[in-house]
Amino acid sequence: MLKKYYKSFKSNLKKLHKNILLVKSKCNKNYVFILFDMLYSTIRYEVNDEEYKLFEFYNLDKNKKNTYLTSYRHDKLEKHLYDKSIINILNNKNKLLLRFKDVLKRDVYNINDLSFKEFEELAKSGKLICRGDNNSFVKTYKIFDVKNYRSPAFMAEDIKKSKLFLVEKYFENNKTLNELNSDLVIINVVTLYDKRNTNVISSTIKFKNGKNIISGYIDIKNKVILSILKDEKFNDYKKIDEIKIPYFDKILDFSIKLADELSEIKEIEWSFCINGKNIYLMDANIWNDYIFAQLPNYRKVGLIKYYNKIK
Repeated sequence: MLKKYYKSFKSNLKKLHKNILLVKSKCNKNYVFILFDMLYSTIRYEVNDEEYKLFEFYNLDKNKKNTYLTSYRHDKLEKHLYDKSIINILNNKNKLLLRFKDVLKRDVYNINDLSFKEFEELAKSGKLICRGDNNSFVKTYKIFDVKNYRSPAFMAEDIKKSKLFLVEKYFENNKTLNELNSDLVIINVVTLYDKRNTNVISSTIKFKNGKNIISGYIDIKNKVILSILKDEKFNDYKKIDEIKIPYFDKILDFSIKLADELSEIKEIEWSFCINGKNIYLMDANIWNDYIFAQLPNYRKVGLIKYYNKIK
């Protein structure tokens, strides 16, 4: 046990040293100052060294620092946002799809529940979208094409081996979104429910680029994707021209309606695809990517005020 703790302590020290050097390369402050400022920020603002670097705390005044909803603060806030007795509806995608069967607007199957004949009939569409049943859609989905197999039986076997048990017929992006990616583009909308009303507090796009997941913010007021996209490690990926999200008002209304129906969980990230004029619900997850809460003031989502209420 001591050996394990020592190994962890040594690893954390190495990470801390690396982050201090990275911060030092970006500002005119010495190593010791940065170390003590990090330690103070941990005590005062509950920020860790990774967040200190990521949110550029070394450039912020004390008032701005205190507006950040750090991972530690978000973890404390969680118990006020979620009813744990029902949280498995988001973690188990079979239960999620069953709960919202009437609003999916299409058939999604568990391959383990299909007979071979039923699967063969489904495979006649040519391509299938398959995903895991306990992780987010964008992280797990894969497109299988029957043309790449000797028969549907081999395709079914490959899907099961991949443990991507939830299957549906392939559909294409709305043409506007093909400017971003020829594969599926996911529109994410985060809702926050309270007794008076449900607010949309953030919106992003996500899509796959090889093994990486690319993200971009959506300006909710103007319904456009902001110009800089980032990969999952928060490095700049590329700049894009302004792209207006089609049917975005309908997506927002849809999200609020769904949030009202699942009010036992206060904070949810809903994921949609747009196929032509159809808006498809693809997924719903706990919004644990707290980094999206750390936006500049003009588009800050404001979860910090909920944290301040429970302190």
